[in-house]
Amino acid sequence: MEREEIKKLQWERLQVTLNRAFLRVGHYRKMFEERGIEPQDIRSLEDLSILPFTTREDLTGGDPYQMFAVPLRDIVRLHVTKGRKGEPIVVGFTSHDLDIWTELSQYTLCMAGIGREDVIQITFPFSMSSAALGFQYGAEKLGAAVIPYWDTEVSRGIEVMEEYRATCLITLPSYFSQVFEKAKKGEVKLSSLSLKKVLLYGEPFYTSERDEWEELLEVKIIDTYGLTEIFPPGIACECLAREGMHVFEEHLLIEIVDPTTGKVLPSGETGELVITTLTKEGVPLIRYRTGDITSIITEKCSCGSDLVRIERIKGRTDNTIVVEGIRISAEEVEDFLSNFKKLSLRYQLIVERKEGKDSLSVKVELPPGADITSFRAIEKTSSEAEEKFMERTGIPVKFHLLEPGGLGEKYPLIIDKRKRS
Repeated sequence: MEREEIKKLQWERLQVTLNRAFLRVGHYRKMFEERGIEPQDIRSLEDLSILPFTTREDLTGGDPYQMFAVPLRDIVRLHVTKGRKGEPIVVGFTSHDLDIWTELSQYTLCMAGIGREDVIQITFPFSMSSAALGFQYGAEKLGAAVIPYWDTEVSRGIEVMEEYRATCLITLPSYFSQVFEKAKKGEVKLSSLSLKKVLLYGEPFYTSERDEWEELLEVKIIDTYGLTEIFPPGIACECLAREGMHVFEEHLLIEIVDPTTGKVLPSGETGELVITTLTKEGVPLIRYRTGDITSIITEKCSCGSDLVRIERIKGRTDNTIVVEGIRISAEEVEDFLSNFKKLSLRYQLIVERKEGKDSLSVKVELPPGADITSFRAIEKTSSEAEEKFMERTGIPVKFHLLEPGGLGEKYPLIIDKRKRS
């Protein structure tokens, strides 16, 4: 589809989305009325910028179905993700939405050069079951053979790859990093693997890592992008040329804005990715702030596609990290510490990757007046905090308790030791 045709289709679908949101979603009706405008006052794609943003906070609190544009009887799937403090965000899908999601998941696989002759192993933890389902739907629609498999023991996952001759693996970067580490140690017989392509989703990874992984395992690694709130996966994907991630513009309209001012930035400038859905019935989202940092590439890709591309995600606008596929924010940690009571709110998050496996630790000061002489009491508090944090977030963590003032006057809130060039 040529650029003009894409823009025309986006404009037609945007008008439908704005009217649907105005008529059926109280939040959006209020948004329009407070500004004294109606959907017909938006006369071009560029006019969209006069509307305010939708944020994760808008999706939390009160009625879990407050952003739904259809009655609950028309919803056939509910996905749950979490807000900044860990509060649930519920997203509903109609049958139509599931069909679109399946189609976009299929597009993702096709963009990566996956075909019906492939055997695809999909390996995600239960916390990312929505992504696993999306890839499975897309692969089955494509006609490929699918192996849905998850085991925390990576060696067993490798055995499945070998035995069933998987040609494609779809997983987290942190999981594939462990496969790489085992291969580097000689624990994987490379000649026994049929693996040709790897699609990674849900976590950042670095170019230097990809180069190492590809050289040793002789595979092609493709980056993909999605959000539980929209389509997980199904927003953007690299093609085999890997000159950026193609955005599926028939269903999504993207902007890049200055994270501080909210001003729309021109193509090529780096800022926060903002997405408006164009075909979602259940929960249409207008100018949704993703918190992800990237830039738009408008030059035509060498693969020949006219779809606009974005650079691979470069970071976050907020104090958020992803560990083993689970997103954790500074606000959620602070909320946990506030409720835990036995520790102060002065803390530091440290993420490391050792032998391919990510780990999270928290340095946190004891409150003023706490007994710092009793090793047993400190150990008990630390163990209790680790247990309750795991219950709340699903992330294993190690708490290191410090005496008051132990972090110093100024200290970084997050240290991510996984970062490489």
